[in-house]
Amino acid sequence: RNAGYRRHQADLPKIRVLLEATGPGNAALAAQLYWDDFIATQALESRNNDDEDTHNDAEAAAAAAPGELADVEMEEAAAPRKSRRTRGSAPKGSHHSHKSARDSPHEAAIHPLPPPPLFDDDDGDDDDEDDSPSDRMIVEPEPKNASTRKGSVEAGTAATSPRKRPPKRHAADDPAVQRLVARAKATMKAVENLVPPKPVPPDEIAMQIEKEPPRAKKPIGQGGFMAEDDWVWQAVDQERDKIPLSYPSSVLWGKAPIAESNEEEEEDEPETPVSVIPLTWLRVGFQLDPETSMGLVLTPPADTDLGYEEWLRANTKRKKKNRPPPPFYCRAITAVLSIVTALLHSGARLESNEITSQPETTTPWTELTVEERKRQFDARLTQALACLLHRAAAVSRKRKLKFLESTRCEEDQRMRQRSAKRKIQRVCPVLGWRMENETLVLPVAGEAVSYATSFTNLDDLQLYVASQLEYFQKPGGVAMFLETLAKIHGDACLRQLLEEVKSPHSSLVHCDCLQRDELAQKQPAKSVGKPHCNCCGVELVSLLLTGTIHTKWQGWATDPLDIGCLTDRAMLSKSLTRPMKPIWLMIGPTVFSVLTAPTDQPDQQRKTAGTVVRLEHWNAWYDNRNLTKLRLSMGRHEWKPPHKPEQAFCTEKEPADSQTLFVLEKRRRQRCRIQEEREGLEGTDRNAVFSVIEREAVEPHPDDVKFYPDRFQLWRYDTSHWPCENDSSMSDRKPRGQWVPYHRLTVREKRLVEASMGPAICNILRTRWPTSTLDALEPERPYP
Repeated sequence: RNAGYRRHQADLPKIRVLLEATGPGNAALAAQLYWDDFIATQALESRNNDDEDTHNDAEAAAAAAPGELADVEMEEAAAPRKSRRTRGSAPKGSHHSHKSARDSPHEAAIHPLPPPPLFDDDDGDDDDEDDSPSDRMIVEPEPKNASTRKGSVEAGTAATSPRKRPPKRHAADDPAVQRLVARAKATMKAVENLVPPKPVPPDEIAMQIEKEPPRAKKPIGQGGFMAEDDWVWQAVDQERDKIPLSYPSSVLWGKAPIAESNEEEEEDEPETPVSVIPLTWLRVGFQLDPETSMGLVLTPPADTDLGYEEWLRANTKRKKKNRPPPPFYCRAITAVLSIVTALLHSGARLESNEITSQPETTTPWTELTVEERKRQFDARLTQALACLLHRAAAVSRKRKLKFLESTRCEEDQRMRQRSAKRKIQRVCPVLGWRMENETLVLPVAGEAVSYATSFTNLDDLQLYVASQLEYFQKPGGVAMFLETLAKIHGDACLRQLLEEVKSPHSSLVHCDCLQRDELAQKQPAKSVGKPHCNCCGVELVSLLLTGTIHTKWQGWATDPLDIGCLTDRAMLSKSLTRPMKPIWLMIGPTVFSVLTAPTDQPDQQRKTAGTVVRLEHWNAWYDNRNLTKLRLSMGRHEWKPPHKPEQAFCTEKEPADSQTLFVLEKRRRQRCRIQEEREGLEGTDRNAVFSVIEREAVEPHPDDVKFYPDRFQLWRYDTSHWPCENDSSMSDRKPRGQWVPYHRLTVREKRLVEASMGPAICNILRTRWPTSTLDALEPERPYP
């Protein structure tokens, strides 16, 4: 049927005999033999039909020339009578000529079926001489007058009498079938005598195959991304209880397998999480400072926290040995708390499915009283978290739509693709704590965490945050928020982003606080280093603020959130150091913090000499000062003459709208200049930024430190052993005892003393304001 033939054309008896001859398991051989015979038979019948058409054309030509036909009849009358071989009651003068298979040995070989009935025509050709006498019959010619009457009588008899069929011959007795069976047996015997081929190693086969060049894979920024197991391909209209649970993301927390369980438990729970949330992150929620209400804080350890009893026992043992307590929180978690605190100050809100800035009618966060901030905290926290989730959902939606538009699909897949586009534009996945019998199931210390997955409309993200706000403020709220963010993007997409930017880490959070603490207890003589906040970096910060991952503090901005970043670890782009609002996320050596400035002060974008600005610094770490007020004074630069602009030649006659065009052109140039400034890198003064070796080499006089504590401006310093830049040979020299008072030091030496003995925040601020100084700290001690 695949070749175009009909089913009734198959010879079923012949097929049955072939299958019996070849035996079981050799159906392919029987099918091939029958197919070869069938094709040969069809080819022979087609050739015979062509010969018949040629003979009919010759008779038609003879009928068109009656004179020539009379000459031919006279020649035939003179010629001797010849024998004719007929079968049945075929009418005289029939022109159905068939060629015998015995006339061509080659055709007999390829046509094993018995030949059809053959008739000799009146063309004067004789059959072969070796024909049997039984096949020949001598028929006397009849007069021409009786020919017509006899033919009509025979035609009437054939029409009224039933047609006699020849007796059927059994398929096994058919010579053609016997030849096929013999050929099948010979083929099977030849196959048995064949030597089995030697196996070829896969490596040798791979060497012979020409390797195709790998297709260039487009980055996510150009071609988008959507995994095969993405949530888009799932049903979003099913009940929440039927949606499978979500386990901690491996690309968010890293692959940390849980404790081994019994085989019976593994059978009951086929889906096991590949990672767990660190306990130092699972204890934290979005909680407001109860005293000042200026931002989010980490509360001191309490008996209601997860794993508090174990931590308390370990802390009690260490107090006896005068060792620091074990880590209760991870210092890197201050990054998330500081970002949300910055959004509380910026007043970013979600309106009409877009992130907008704080309206002028809304009172800034810093100008509210303590009671007003407590009353408005829930509403503003809802807006801040909704903005971060909407930012992630908008970027993920754009990424998925770009992938679907650039992907070619077949006709039957277009309906599925259109359905996926509608889902992407309409809904997004969210997470929540598991509910059993309408009761909240919170995680227990040492237990694997699982979340309930659901889908919500993009326009209802704010309502989702409001419904889960109580759980976001409880322990585990920060982890649930980050898990929701990772669920929106997708683990496969985040993993691909980390690979594209060539991140040195395989996960966004790589907390090693507990491992470092265990190492310190096993090897107390070896120092494991000071506390740091390197458990997360620019990857997580950029994902929260922009919806994508970066490995540098360059080439990206936080618009429309309108906050910036400051750090002394690397070069920053001006889009981060010069945000639209005076709010900065500060990345320090130990914690993340927030720096804000009141909006009624001079513009922070200008470096006006002598400008004084009041700043407020917020630190979310517990057991430390949280709020610090300070004063920033811009240093005075060397006076430079103003640049004289080139004077343009005025024409005698100007068009009427020249003033309007001049104003528009001026605005356009100003916008271009501001854009170029934001895209460029922030220039740093080499005399204002110092390396770690230079800061550690500062040596104050021990007597001055004793008699004038915490007043480094009255101390004396030894300047002989300070190494120059890129000169490490002088760092090992001993001081010569030449002590120089602070007021006699050079400008660079004074800045070095301030960076070493003064507040640690000075090094970060000088990346933005190189010649500035800090004073009037409230409270004065300890330094932020």
